[in-house]
Amino acid sequence: MKTIHYIIANILLIVVLLASCNKKEGCTNPSAKNYDPSAKVDDGSCIFDSTLNDPVDMRAAWIGEYTCTKIMTSNTNSENPHTDTSQTTLKVYAVNSCDNLLHIIEESIGHNCYVACKNDNTFSDTLINGDSQNRPIIRGSFDGNTINFEYIWEQYGKHIIYNGIKTQTYDFGVDYREGWLGDYEGKIRCSLYSKDTTYKVSFSIEKYMDCGLRLYNIVPSSFSNRDNEIIEYVYEDGKIEVYDDSGHHILKGGTIYTDSIYVYFIDGAALGFNPTYTYDAKKLNR
Repeated sequence: MKTIHYIIANILLIVVLLASCNKKEGCTNPSAKNYDPSAKVDDGSCIFDSTLNDPVDMRAAWIGEYTCTKIMTSNTNSENPHTDTSQTTLKVYAVNSCDNLLHIIEESIGHNCYVACKNDNTFSDTLINGDSQNRPIIRGSFDGNTINFEYIWEQYGKHIIYNGIKTQTYDFGVDYREGWLGDYEGKIRCSLYSKDTTYKVSFSIEKYMDCGLRLYNIVPSSFSNRDNEIIEYVYEDGKIEVYDDSGHHILKGGTIYTDSIYVYFIDGAALGFNPTYTYDAKKLNR
């Protein structure tokens, strides 16, 4: 009897071993790049695309061009407001890596505003490009293909509503600053004590942090030892945002064009006077 049990046990062991030997090894995780649906035993060879775990920036779905119906009501405080309806184009950009900001431009009339994009596919106005007293009220929403954008400027009696469909998608993650990097030559005008002194100047431009640029290797740098200037915010259309370095050095504004730069700084550290340094330079061929 013991012999029979021994034989049966050995047969079962052989069957189990044979069954396990017939199981194909490989990657059994469907999320892996090298997933093998015929594999029965995971051999630890799975390869995962690291981008699957990267954070998703919600702005990637917003950016692009929208063909919109524009409804503009003027003199909204009067009894007989005037309303116009027309067709226009909105351009929506992501502002590099700055706090989920979107830049919305309507080129035909120069509407140019920055809004904060939210997780619920809505956006709201931001103080980044306006003062707290007179700025317009901006709000809107996006459903993946269409945009609703409302622009209320009570100071000028305007109420504008845009409803549009995305007609062109922009590449997300493109750093628009690349085209501005390089060497420049031109002039710098220093305004001090109501007198202007102009020098020939040369400098280079490089990226600065997430959203800015830096003017460096400035020649001449003899006045105030200015060997670099910091631009904290510069946007895809070349507009430059106000920068305040604790009252010591303030960038007041300017624009970077495709082949030149015009930007001016006010030195807030000076006592009794605030000299202005204005750079007006052309980009050299690289």
